[in-house]
Amino acid sequence: MAEEEEDMGMADKMMDRGRRVRMLREMELAAEREAAEEGIDSEEGGGDEGENGGKDEVNEEGSLLYSSYLAHQRYYDDLKHVDYKAIEYDFLGGEVKVTIRQDKSLGKGGLCWDAAFCLTEHLLRERGEWMKEDGGTTKIVELGAGTGMVGICLAKALEGEGGEGKVEIVTTDLPELMGLIGTNVKKNGGRGKGRVSLEHRALSWSLDEEAEIERNGGEPFDVVIGADIVASLYDPELLVDTLVKLSGPKTKLYISFKERATSFHERFEEKLKKCFISITKTINPEIGSRNFNPGVGILRLDGEQSGGERSSDERSGEEQSGKEQSLPSPAMDLAALLGGLDPRVGELLASLALIGAMPDGQGKDKAWKEAEKKLEKVRGEMSRS
Repeated sequence: MAEEEEDMGMADKMMDRGRRVRMLREMELAAEREAAEEGIDSEEGGGDEGENGGKDEVNEEGSLLYSSYLAHQRYYDDLKHVDYKAIEYDFLGGEVKVTIRQDKSLGKGGLCWDAAFCLTEHLLRERGEWMKEDGGTTKIVELGAGTGMVGICLAKALEGEGGEGKVEIVTTDLPELMGLIGTNVKKNGGRGKGRVSLEHRALSWSLDEEAEIERNGGEPFDVVIGADIVASLYDPELLVDTLVKLSGPKTKLYISFKERATSFHERFEEKLKKCFISITKTINPEIGSRNFNPGVGILRLDGEQSGGERSSDERSGEEQSGKEQSLPSPAMDLAALLGGLDPRVGELLASLALIGAMPDGQGKDKAWKEAEKKLEKVRGEMSRS
């Protein structure tokens, strides 16, 4: 009886600390929104003269002409274009134009980033590497789509250039971003009826992958892409686990990023090395994009090592026995500091914080149930140790 009360006391402490981690996460998000709003008043753009005489120009609808920015590229700061409600991109020598609306009220997910444009142009340049040569259907899933920019631009450009073989693109992100993505899909011609189709739907990392695989005929995707999804990633293990679940031995993955925190990216890449056959990093200007932002890079991953038989959680669990095993994210570092907890509890706290930040809905309910199972497992392990 005493042991049960002690276990329940520990669970209460864990939940309390989880709430504190969640609160810190909410404070971080609020700070990001405030910074974005301040950037609207302070950042240059919308017709300011560049050092080389260039300037940002707008079309009749007031959308930024991204080509005018590319002509001077005087600045690369993240908030340079947040004051525009929409940005017009062009591809294939100007033959294909795509307009993407932004919504700063949605935070980082509602804005367009250099890494997304760079990834789009890189994928178009390297399409011979990932498109099926036999004229079959290439199936692509995008994670953390945000505005939907990469998937939409890629679909429009591929449709515009013609060719053989079909391409099916699924852009995914959290439920609260589906409205913005849907608006952008509709504004740019809808889902597509030719050789290229485009779908968008919600996908919460480490929760909805099985359902997505079922929709894909029970097979892993041919290509997995993501633009700047590691910008302020709360739990790198969660992302790696999602990449593994959506991939197979023949899957090719392309993840673009702007390296804002070197130590974080190093930890993320170390996780990837344990799950994929090969990893190649390409840094601008070698990406092959008209945007020369020196901080943008692309990770190409080839072949999930186990063919999906083991998740990245299981692999990392085999390493937890090491005394010097490093915690996988700032979130877990914080969780461990809150009372000197062991890594299992730190991981659980980070998961609880992530779930707490999710919007209400079935996905969140499912996540809580999974967390309860993990809680019981950790409690059992701790009571036996």
